[in-house]
Amino acid sequence: MATVADERFSRLKVLLIDDMATMRTTLRQQLQQIDVNTVDQASSANEALRFLKKGRYDLILCDYYLGNNTDGQQFLELIKEAGLLPPATIFFMVTAESSYNFVSTAGECLPDDYLIKPFTATNLRARLERLFDRKGEMTAVNARLAARDLPGVISECDKLIEQRSKVSVDALRAKGQALLDLGRYDDAKRIYLQVLEIRSGLPWAQLGVARALKGVGNLSEAKEHANLLIAETPQFVAAYDLLVSILEEQGNDAEALQTIKKSEEVVPSVRRARMVGEACYRSGDLAAAESAFSKVVERTKFSLTSSDGDHSALAQVFVDRNEPAKALKVLNDAKGAFANNRNFEATAAAIEVQAHVRGGDTKAAEAALEKAREPAKHAPSEKMSLALSKACFMTGHAEEAEAVLSQAVRADHEDKRLLALARKVLVDTGNESLAAEIVDRQADAVMAMTKDAMALARKAQFAEAIALIEPALLLTPNNTGVLLAAAQVHLLFLAQEGLNAEYAARTREYLGKLEQLAPGNERVAKMQGFFRDTLAKSRKA
Repeated sequence: MATVADERFSRLKVLLIDDMATMRTTLRQQLQQIDVNTVDQASSANEALRFLKKGRYDLILCDYYLGNNTDGQQFLELIKEAGLLPPATIFFMVTAESSYNFVSTAGECLPDDYLIKPFTATNLRARLERLFDRKGEMTAVNARLAARDLPGVISECDKLIEQRSKVSVDALRAKGQALLDLGRYDDAKRIYLQVLEIRSGLPWAQLGVARALKGVGNLSEAKEHANLLIAETPQFVAAYDLLVSILEEQGNDAEALQTIKKSEEVVPSVRRARMVGEACYRSGDLAAAESAFSKVVERTKFSLTSSDGDHSALAQVFVDRNEPAKALKVLNDAKGAFANNRNFEATAAAIEVQAHVRGGDTKAAEAALEKAREPAKHAPSEKMSLALSKACFMTGHAEEAEAVLSQAVRADHEDKRLLALARKVLVDTGNESLAAEIVDRQADAVMAMTKDAMALARKAQFAEAIALIEPALLLTPNNTGVLLAAAQVHLLFLAQEGLNAEYAARTREYLGKLEQLAPGNERVAKMQGFFRDTLAKSRKA
């Protein structure tokens, strides 16, 4: 029998995701009992993704075990990263009681709530009503979040906090994150400490304090907070991520690697196994890197989370371990899954060159090198460039190898991991003596250009600053550091000289590209807010 009608339920658009038809039927019937009529059903993560690309849903009910090596947690992380889960959408993870304790702590990002099987329509309705009330209170905040309007998020949160709303803690959490994203670290720290006075021991608030300390450069204290949080809440995986970033910034790569390994043991996941593989490879522990990447490739087989980068990484490890036949098999096995993926084809060809050299087949090596060269001329990825440079060194094309590697370093001179990998290419090919010339000097040259441009802009010498930064952009179109400097130079012009349509368009272009290259970057978010404020002031003037 249907419960008392509620317009909120009758208007809902729902997506059910479960690989078992009987469970989908049961869930569909329970939804009908609470007056929900608009329901789409997906039997796999792939099918669900197609639905989400067509339109938004008010509620998603997703079973944890979906089959085909993609679980509900991986699916949740995937759609969040892809921007397919609006803040207003409610996401329920459906799981059995026996696995709840693991599932509820295993995620990098958490759903709105969990439904423990078996449950009734009445239970589902009660849980939804509570979430409706909370989401309803946060409507204005979520609208600002969806628009990426961080100053607006803070303003709406302040209204809820002043009203002593029942979602005040949620508002404080959203405000704290917005302040972090805007680079207002001291303000963020005050918010998180305020939360801890209300509810002591909240892991996300403790994490916020540590992130704020890291933001202002207080790495030692941030490290202490992160370690304490891990000791108190050992399965809170975000704390491990923060600690790793702190350790890497301190140059403590060995301890960072141990922390990544520990986090993967505590909460096993594809993402963490991948992090272990990458860190082990950079440190030269090829056996551990092989184990980690083999695990990732096996876990993601036939999955939405399968990545061409995992296969090429595993093949590269086999080449470096002088096992060329295994490297070639990994690449051949992956070609069907990543057909028409130009990035994979070029990277695979460059690794094939290395494998053929190891196997003594110079003719095959040169043929593969020709396949790798052409795609690399057009916006090569980091992995493609590193693999191609190594291939060129190993086939005696040293000048070409140096040029490819120099371009890769210029493309993102602030990325310490990239610089470490570039040095590894030189060490592995017996060219360690070139590190100062290729890695250090290239990075220093780009840093000098951006630094000089910023110095000129601060003196209001905008024409000179732009004249300096534009050539740097032509040389390194995907360098996040250069793009940040270019955006900042143009922003300073707009703030001091007034609205200029051409410069506003350039700023929008640079910031849009940065959002693609560095999603979630705090400086980018801060600049977006400053850009909006500057345009608003210019229009009023």
